[in-house]
Amino acid sequence: MKLILPILLVSSLLYSLTTSACCAENSYRLFPIGELEKEIVFVEASLYRNCKRGSSKGAGMIFWLKGEINLVHFTNDSLVLLANLDSIEVNECACRPNTQYEDSRFEKLLKPSYLKGIKLASAIPGFRKAKTKSIHFNDTTRLTIKDEVTDSSYERVFFYQEIKVATLSLADIVSRFPEKLVEIREYETPNKQITIIRLRCHFLDERIIKRQIKRFNNLKTAFWNEQAHWHGTSRDYFFIEKK
Repeated sequence: MKLILPILLVSSLLYSLTTSACCAENSYRLFPIGELEKEIVFVEASLYRNCKRGSSKGAGMIFWLKGEINLVHFTNDSLVLLANLDSIEVNECACRPNTQYEDSRFEKLLKPSYLKGIKLASAIPGFRKAKTKSIHFNDTTRLTIKDEVTDSSYERVFFYQEIKVATLSLADIVSRFPEKLVEIREYETPNKQITIIRLRCHFLDERIIKRQIKRFNNLKTAFWNEQAHWHGTSRDYFFIEKK
């Protein structure tokens, strides 16, 4: 009998979106990299992005990133820290809003931490590296949203193929919680299959999807930049299935 574990991952907001500029966004990402004693190991990135105007006329915007990147593993229904890989606070790009994606240094900035996680995990006896399987973008059929209303509460419940993945309060919804299923990533290890679903406030542009599919072909490049979110939140959720 196969077991599927839906895990709700709620990262703490690094800054209040209500007190930041309109380009403020919080991003929580999980990248499965392998298996250790039948437990899945991830590189976890909790990042905050914001921007400010350049110092001179016509300079565009200065986008910057701040956050933590960790090596974690899933055990006893929780993600447990194995190692802090990096704490970052860096300029992502000096660019205009319509060229942010092309000008972003996100992948260059994240690459050392991501590869450090793979190298550190690979040095642990018994670790077995994951393989990427398939990836899909901008899905409109597998996510169902239902509103649950009582005299004293209002909640929005999200289901992925009939499995509950998130329950949002009215405050979450006002803060532009993600409700678009933009990625479905599938990985495998010797004993498990892992599915990552990613929710954002906006779908991804078609022009960048082909590039991301190519990067997903190799575990060492299976991470990438995303378009600026413009005051929003994006989060990864995961499911584990025994083979």
